[in-house]
Amino acid sequence: MPRIELKSALTAFVVTLLLATVALQFNAVGQAAYLAERVVLSVIDQQLPTPAEVDELARVNRLVARKALPAVVHIITKSAPRWDNLTEEEKKDVRDRGSRRLEERLKRPAQAQGSGVIIDAEQGIILTNNHVIADADEIEVRLHDGRRFDGSLVGKDRMTDLAVIRIDADNLFELPIGDSDALQVGDPVMTIGNPFGYEGSVSKGIVSALDRSQIGLIDYEGFIQTDAVINPGNSGGPLVNMRAEIVGINTAIESTTGSFNGIGLAIPAARVKEVLPILVKGEQVVRGYLGVVMVGVPDVPERVPEEPQILKRLDWTARHGVLVRSVVPNSPAMEAGFREDDILVHMNGDPIDSTDELTDYIANTTPGDLLAFDVWRRKQMVSLRAVVGRQPHGFSTRGRGFRRDLRNMPKPVDDSTDLSSLGIEVETLDKDLAQRFHLQGVAAEGVVITQVDPQSDAQAKKIRPGDLIVAINGDPVVDADDLRSVLQYISRTEGLDLRLRNRRGSRHVQLEPNP
Repeated sequence: MPRIELKSALTAFVVTLLLATVALQFNAVGQAAYLAERVVLSVIDQQLPTPAEVDELARVNRLVARKALPAVVHIITKSAPRWDNLTEEEKKDVRDRGSRRLEERLKRPAQAQGSGVIIDAEQGIILTNNHVIADADEIEVRLHDGRRFDGSLVGKDRMTDLAVIRIDADNLFELPIGDSDALQVGDPVMTIGNPFGYEGSVSKGIVSALDRSQIGLIDYEGFIQTDAVINPGNSGGPLVNMRAEIVGINTAIESTTGSFNGIGLAIPAARVKEVLPILVKGEQVVRGYLGVVMVGVPDVPERVPEEPQILKRLDWTARHGVLVRSVVPNSPAMEAGFREDDILVHMNGDPIDSTDELTDYIANTTPGDLLAFDVWRRKQMVSLRAVVGRQPHGFSTRGRGFRRDLRNMPKPVDDSTDLSSLGIEVETLDKDLAQRFHLQGVAAEGVVITQVDPQSDAQAKKIRPGDLIVAINGDPVVDADDLRSVLQYISRTEGLDLRLRNRRGSRHVQLEPNP
């Protein structure tokens, strides 16, 4: 027994010695890591702002907020029941769906709210979003100091979602409009407005991105993206830089909940400056018009799924240019000789890089001006000259140009075309219809013709069930509501240009409505 105890003691001593050695090594490593971290933190301590510098940052924030707040207003609007604005066809549509709750809601007067910013204290001029005041029968403006005034609409522009209102008031404060083109990603900015009715709310963030487009909110976008908080009620309020200058007008959020999810969008001040002089005069913004439906070459694989090899067929390998999908009848583009599947490569000698760039340029061109285009057609370059026209009323650049919008659409014409006069019945494309008419892979959206009147012009023009309407008079349609909306603004005497597609290809048909 004593020998066993001696052996056990010796073993324990050896194990203890080994553990102590390992512990010392680990302690040495830990000590080294600790010392290294101390050095790093010491360097950081030297680079951190001093208390005085931190106070300076806070002071700048306070100064900007203090300067901007008195110029930001709370806008509250009241409008007649939406039911009164519906056409008889739309009222019938609500009743046919049996939606009593919707009908009752539409019959109630509507109240909405948003923000605005005073840009001319002497004249009482306030800048805001068009969608804040678009339906308004009454506009109330509440100032930061608590005073309330009736506002009057001076001018509005649906396509940029901007509007100008005026109040008759003294002792106002204004903010200057700054240079949004000077903004860079990472620049600090503030949003100021009245989210959910909380007046005079200030939030700070940074510029997250610039020139955000193809979102589909308005026709002319190029938004500033920011993580400064924007919520319902912020619309129309200013996005300001750290000099308390307006660099944008807050207009929308990207959200799955209806509240802020980290992505806010503001109309850049550069866009404001383009239309503001016209709106202040109460005049309509006149824009140039060409009359083509286009897709940027880089977007063709996604936007033209029905013909994925179209660029290969046209023998176009470059990544710039825009593809013409259709030409509006009697438009400047048609008069200039533009054709479907043309690729617009240069305009006035400058390369065309995107549809947004081209659309903006044409819109800002004076009607009557001449534009020269280099066009790729049938594997060779041709030159075309187009006289810019005036953008027609109700036009949109968003691919759904006459989609029903009860706030902004002009009144339908008295002798409007309808489906019965065309001799066709239609339904929105879905999986069942795609399978029934063998349209899988032909198009992602559109309107399927399900029946054709044997006595109609449609029958004579060999339009058949299963044909897919993808555009009417050059304006794309994505569903049956789109088609009906377009027809409300087309007189029976005008005639229609339908772009049809089926599994055999696409074609244009000139269709005369029945009298």
